[in-house]
Amino acid sequence: MEMKQLRMTADAITRFATVVLVFLSGCHGDQGATTLSERYGVCANLPPRASYRSDAPGPDFDVGILSAKNISLEVFIGGHPRFSHKVMRAGVKTTDGFNLLGKEVSDNREKLLFAYNRGGKEGPVYVMFMASDLSKVEKILTKKNLLFSCIGLKGQGYLKN
Repeated sequence: MEMKQLRMTADAITRFATVVLVFLSGCHGDQGATTLSERYGVCANLPPRASYRSDAPGPDFDVGILSAKNISLEVFIGGHPRFSHKVMRAGVKTTDGFNLLGKEVSDNREKLLFAYNRGGKEGPVYVMFMASDLSKVEKILTKKNLLFSCIGLKGQGYLKN
């Protein structure tokens, strides 16, 4: 009987430790500036009570989940988002920080697309927010200076050393 109780206790501790690790691995809005993508050097000034969790990266993009106001949004960061090509071409001209290029509905999802062309050979970096309804968070997402480049800020708390 004691062995069964020990095993149950060990299982409970393992589950609790897993929950704590998952919680600690996400970035939380209370911290202010949050790294969204180390690979692309993209950070965000998240509002209080917003959080971001990075998922496994794709071949040429990073994916994450941004949670704010009881809504979870998918975030795609990289060079080739699924968005109208006419709007994406405008990203080449955005050389003064991240700018909102457009909003569209496709694949039954609302999408907001931002871009910043830092002048590198890889072209603009795109950040796309997607959800079935962005209306509750659109004001947050379109806030001036929400997104910023954190390339060169390594060691200042934005990118890991």
